Amino acid sequence: MPKYALIVTDTGLFPGTNAMINAFPYYDIQAEFHYLYKGKRAEAFAKERFEDIVEVDIDDLVEKYDIRHPKVGENVWYCKMYRYLYAVRELIDYDAVMIIDADMVICNDITPWFE
Repeated sequence: MPKYALIVTDTGLFPGTNAMINAFPYYDIQAEFHYLYKGKRAEAFAKERFEDIVEVDIDDLVEKYDIRHPKVGENVWYCKMYRYLYAVRELIDYDAVMIIDADMVICNDITPWFE
C-alpha cells in the first residue's frame, strides 16, 4: 500500500488546523497527518479527535538541522522553510507528500491527489 503524508505548519491558526484534523476521519483520507508547530500547539483538540497525528515541534528540527536563518520574521521563516526540509529529510520513503497551509480547508477526500 502506498504511503502518503500531508504536512501542515501552524504558529497559532488553530481553527484552520482544527478543520483539517476533522476532515481526515470525516472523509477517510488515506494519508498521515504531520503537524509541525512553532510555539504554542493546538493540543486542546489534536490527539483527542484524530489519533494518527504525527506532531513535530519545529524547534526540535531547528536543533537537529541547525540551518542559518534570518532574525527577522523567524516564525514565518521556520514554518515556510522547515516544512520542506522535514519532507525531504524525514519523509523521503513516502510515495507522495503534500504541504499545505493552516488557512486552507479540506472539503472532500484528497486521497486521489496523492495518486
